[in-house]
Amino acid sequence: MGRRRSGRPVWLVAAALLLLLGGCRIGTSDNVSLPPRAGAWSIDYLGPPGQVQMADLAAVSATEAWAVTEKRGSAGSWKPGLLRLLDGRWSAVQIPAQLRAQPWLRLAAAGPRSVWLYPDAWGGVLPQKTGDAPSGPWERCPALRWDGTRWHQVPLGFPPVDLDVVSPDDAWALDASGAARHWTAPGGGPCRYRPAASTSRRELRTMCASPGTRHSTRVTP
Repeated sequence: MGRRRSGRPVWLVAAALLLLLGGCRIGTSDNVSLPPRAGAWSIDYLGPPGQVQMADLAAVSATEAWAVTEKRGSAGSWKPGLLRLLDGRWSAVQIPAQLRAQPWLRLAAAGPRSVWLYPDAWGGVLPQKTGDAPSGPWERCPALRWDGTRWHQVPLGFPPVDLDVVSPDDAWALDASGAARHWTAPGGGPCRYRPAASTSRRELRTMCASPGTRHSTRVTP
C-alpha cells in the first residue's frame, strides 16, 4: 500500500489561484488614495538683498527657466533685467532693444521654443476699481517671442496686462480695457491679434488657456 500524501485541500489552492489571477486585494478598496509624497521647497536663485529681486518666472522644463528681475537704481527706481536658467546655471540675457525702455516686463511660456516677453501695462499692480486705466502712460511697443534660437517681434496694438501661451503659434492676452485677445499663426501664415469676445463690463483680470481652447472666460472679482 502506498503512503498517503498530506496536502492542502483543493479548494484552498483554487482560492489562492483566483486571488492571484483576479488581482483581488484583501482589506483595501479601489477608492483608497495613498498619502501624497512629502516635498520640500529649496531656493534656486537669490539676488543681493535690496538690490536685485525676481519679478516674474516662466519654467519651460525641469532644467530650463526664464526670469524677469528688478534692479534698484540710484534714484530708488527699479530697472528690469532678464535671466535664463540653463545647464544648472542662471545667466543674464540682454533684453531685446524693443523692450529696453519698458519699466515693467512679464513672461509667459509653453515650452523651450515658445517663450514670450511682453510689457506689463499695469506695472504688476491690479487697479483698485474695475475698468481703471493702466498705471502711467503706456508707450506702444511689441511683444517678443523666443523660438529657441532667436527673438521674433509680435506687434501689439493694445496695452497688455496678462498673457498666456498655448503653443508656438497660439497665445491669449488681456488688455487694459478688459477685452480678451487671441493670437494665432495658422499654417505659418501672418500673425494677428483678434478680440476673442466682447464684454459689456470690464471684468477680466487674468487669462489661462489650454490646448484646443477657443473661448474666453469672464472672471468677476
